[in-house]
Amino acid sequence: MYSIILSEDVVNAVDRLAAQSGLNRSAFIDGVLAEYCNLTTPAMMVSDIFDRLDELFRKTPFFVSRTPNSGTMTLMGELRYRYRPMVKYDVVLGYGHPPAGRLRVSLRSQNAALLRDLRGFFVLVNQTEQVLLSGGRGQFEYEGGKFVRPIVLPPQDEYTAEETAAFINGYIVNIDLMLADYLEGKYGTARDFAADYAKRFGNVPFVI
Repeated sequence: MYSIILSEDVVNAVDRLAAQSGLNRSAFIDGVLAEYCNLTTPAMMVSDIFDRLDELFRKTPFFVSRTPNSGTMTLMGELRYRYRPMVKYDVVLGYGHPPAGRLRVSLRSQNAALLRDLRGFFVLVNQTEQVLLSGGRGQFEYEGGKFVRPIVLPPQDEYTAEETAAFINGYIVNIDLMLADYLEGKYGTARDFAADYAKRFGNVPFVI
């Protein structure tokens, strides 16, 4: 943390521009100086990832909602199920080094059987990732009506924002497709599920 001395006119102008950008004073100054010095801050990296995710998901059936500078993107999709309930995916990214966050999945339904099947699906995902990913980088846990797992992103010099967004997009799209297949009873055994998972994700460098 550092202190800087600015004239009152500059402070007023900075506060006005920061408010227009949805940022506080420190975050705004940090971004301006980073851009001037040709540096990428974690906040800029996260914003770039969300910009790329927005482009990718708008090519899918998902409805995309994003509040600028909130660190969250919400995706709504129609589940391939009897009465077409909506499934919600929240991608939440923080401003650490490297950025990290959480993926939250919830279902807009009070159908007890469907919610029970949803639990069964994520139990199977956890078991599969434990085996195929040698423990993985985290597991789905049930928190307040949502299934939540950590998103652990690589260092900025390992993957670009475009690559990171592609990995997150691919994970969510395929998990959503597997969920629909699971609910339709297309997986006879846990081995069938694991085989499809490996086929979909086997050659993808995981970031979550």
